Formats: sequence, C-alpha cells, structure tokens
Amino acid sequence: MNNHNTYRTQTGRILNDSDIERIAAEVETTDCDIEVLRARQRGHALANAEPLEVVTVRIEPALKTAISARAKKDGITASSVHRQALRHFLGDPKSA
Repeated sequence: MNNHNTYRTQTGRILNDSDIERIAAEVETTDCDIEVLRARQRGHALANAEPLEVVTVRIEPALKTAISARAKKDGITASSVHRQALRHFLGDPKSA
C-alpha cells in the first residue's frame, strides 16, 4: 500500500495510510461498549465530572497563532491551552 498520504489529527499527531488501516482493523476486531461511546460527547474527556460550557472570546490573531503553536508543541487541543492558561491566571490548583 502507498504510504505517501499523511493526515494530521486535531492534536497534531501525524498518521499515514498504514496507520489508518491498522486503527480500522483494531476497531473492527475490538469489542466496544456502544453505550459508553454514545454517551461520550465529542471533545469532552470521559473523566470530566461535569459538562463543559462553550465560551466565545475575541483574541488578537497573534495570540491565536501562539495558542495553536503551543497546542501543537504540547500535543493537546487549543481548548486545553485556553483552560490551562485561565486556571494559571486565576490561581486554580488544577493548573499545575
């Protein structure tokens, strides 16, 4: 199979066609609890005890670029960078 096609996940992970086929084969052969998968909302970690709220803010383009770069560097989402920065700014102990 041609491995020239590459794909980037939301967290910045690079996958090729072989990776996609391997993941697809794993999903096809894994016994998953469909109710757990249905209960999970996109973008929300299962470990969250409470639902997350969407908050819209306006930021400068340079700040958005810096957030995206940090998320890519750390292998996390931009939303995670936002939450970490806000927790740190507000002195929340979860920010450590």
